[in-house]
Amino acid sequence: MKNVQIILACLVHIFTGSGIIFSFMALVTVIEGYKLLTFMFLGIALLVDIVDGTLARKYKTEIIFPNID
Repeated sequence: MKNVQIILACLVHIFTGSGIIFSFMALVTVIEGYKLLTFMFLGIALLVDIVDGTLARKYKTEIIFPNID
């Protein structure tokens, strides 16, 4: 059971990190002039930011990985 918790905590960290990818894609699309794609990527980044804290608390990432912030 401990291994499953570690894997889930890693997945939460990866999910949190994906927010920066969506934010970067929003930056690229705004430079290219794609307004609709920009708002889509910003919306996805916002959803990631809203959900990741809840997931981190649920899967106790602070306890499993205390040195990763």
